[in-house]
Amino acid sequence: RLNYYSFVQYKRGNGYRENSGFEQFTGYFSGVFDITDTWQVRAEFTRMNYLAQQAGGLTDKNFEEDSRQSFRNRNWFQVDWNLASIQLTHRFNSRTELNMKNFGLIATRKTVGNLERINVADLGGNRTVIDGQFQNLGSETRLLHRYSLGKQMQVFLGGLRIYSGETSANQGFGTDGSDANFNMLAVEPDQSSYTFPNLNVALFAEHIFRIGTRFSITPGLRYEYISTSSAGYYKSYVYDFAGNLITETRTDEESQRIRRFIIGGIGLAYNLKGAELYGNFSQNYRAINFSDLRVVNPNFVVDPDIIDEKGFTADLGIRGMVGKRMRYELTGFFISYDDKIGQILTTAGAPLYNNIRFRTNVSDAENFGIESFLEWNMLEADSAGKRPKLSVFVNTAYVNARYVRTNDSSIRGKKVEMVPPVIFRCGTELNYKGLGINMSYAFTAAHFSDATNAVLTATAVEGSIPAYHVADLSLSYSFKRYMLQLSCNNALNEQYFTRRAESYPGPGIIPADGRAFFLSLQIKI
Repeated sequence: RLNYYSFVQYKRGNGYRENSGFEQFTGYFSGVFDITDTWQVRAEFTRMNYLAQQAGGLTDKNFEEDSRQSFRNRNWFQVDWNLASIQLTHRFNSRTELNMKNFGLIATRKTVGNLERINVADLGGNRTVIDGQFQNLGSETRLLHRYSLGKQMQVFLGGLRIYSGETSANQGFGTDGSDANFNMLAVEPDQSSYTFPNLNVALFAEHIFRIGTRFSITPGLRYEYISTSSAGYYKSYVYDFAGNLITETRTDEESQRIRRFIIGGIGLAYNLKGAELYGNFSQNYRAINFSDLRVVNPNFVVDPDIIDEKGFTADLGIRGMVGKRMRYELTGFFISYDDKIGQILTTAGAPLYNNIRFRTNVSDAENFGIESFLEWNMLEADSAGKRPKLSVFVNTAYVNARYVRTNDSSIRGKKVEMVPPVIFRCGTELNYKGLGINMSYAFTAAHFSDATNAVLTATAVEGSIPAYHVADLSLSYSFKRYMLQLSCNNALNEQYFTRRAESYPGPGIIPADGRAFFLSLQIKI
């Protein structure tokens, strides 16, 4: 009646770059107990503690010279994570099932370091400490019921989700050292202190209507109640040229936003011989969080009047088999955003005439594209093990994402940030008599990190993200209870990056790891 699984993992390393060492402990336990033939309880618990030194960002010139170098040795990041859940399932019969899941999180996230732009040298002094505390509780209940209507089986799913979370965020001045000291100085002025209570209640229902043997319609509705609040203060300081404090201003804030709305969607599917045609339409909604609004950062400012983002997603596609060995899927999609939340480059409010990122409702945006997937099992292994298994796959996506319907000429027609226009992946897998070979290749086209499509800036917080390609390889051999595996990530040692961070772990370009080898030995007892 009882099944359980547990692991303990410890990691420690120097990191790929200078000043990027880390230490991580993770523990996990899950247990499933069949109380009766119809009642089952599942419990899970995860404990993680993570401490890492952050090497900071690089400018474009620094990255081209040496992507492994670092100009920050005083930046640290720590996470303490405790996540638990209890899930109870009751099977009334073969057609009806009730699932109740309760979950909770108690966690902390702390950072200490120099948040100044990366093209300014770190000359010491007090560092910035950001201390976040998280306490979340949630419960979700789902009822799944299958019933016959005519000759077809219909499916209904309905449920209720309740989530309550409270985040506290404190920012102030820390020590002037280089160690992982996350304590704020009591004698120095703090910068901000906030609590962010959040409450979300959702009712949802979905139904699969099967009409005949080939056609199905799946509508769904979701009612949302979202309440986000904030209460706290931030301080502004004026110093003279000698660094002495002249004036201090404290601003207290308290606000709440409540939303009530219904969003829906519908899916259609039609089965052909060896294939399925499908189409989907669903409304989208993205609520802003107050915790995004109040962080003192010289590289990044959030619009205090930012509002929620709305839109919809639609897709049309076909998937199926050609013979018994080839599987394919082809999808066209369109995504519409109203008041899309994004980032623009501006000099308003920036110190020393530098540019800063401004997070706001940029404008409406439209994304449309095509994605294809093809997998071919070239050779099928036989039961005697005399023939190898060989398969290849190809996945390609093309996306055209642009800002539309805006009076801002610096944004009109520009490409949406962080959306590569082309992504290509392919790979192959070979298995024969215990030997396994896996190879994969991925190409990502150049794209931008902000809505103004800046190509190059002195701070490296904004700019283009050049195209890159990554190849991975793994070899394994299995014999009875043993398996030996050698893996190589980024086998071509490509020097690339996917992020331009406005704060931790930057600011600036965050280089990806270069070539890395892993050797694993597995023994089954």
